[in-house]
Amino acid sequence: MAEDELDLLTNKRPYIICLLVSKRGGCLMPDHSVRPDKKESIVRGILHEEFDRSQQMETLYLKELQSLPKGSLQVKVIRGRKYHYRCFRDGGKVKSVFVPKEKVEKISEGIRMRREIESSLKRLRQDRALVRKVLR
Repeated sequence: MAEDELDLLTNKRPYIICLLVSKRGGCLMPDHSVRPDKKESIVRGILHEEFDRSQQMETLYLKELQSLPKGSLQVKVIRGRKYHYRCFRDGGKVKSVFVPKEKVEKISEGIRMRREIESSLKRLRQDRALVRKVLR
């Protein structure tokens, strides 16, 4: 096999450091015996970094969730007037708390942000479970 062909192969696949030429027909095969620990440690290192990052993100998300209102906004019409209530579960009971008109927009935005963070947290936990599974 010519040197040009060998260069072409190594340029297309820069991660292959050594190529073995078999005695039978000159077939090229990657030499997996060359530094497998280093390749494995790089991938493992990246996975460990991702796992640590996801733990830090989960901690931040949980802190943020504590400051945001939970539940949903309900509008009740009483004697022809609209009143806003925030409904949420406390223990096993559903509670309704009156929300003044001035705070409706702020509470609504907080509830929307809480839902977004909860969905992000769910995806983060799924990803972390996958990384944990791969690291085993």
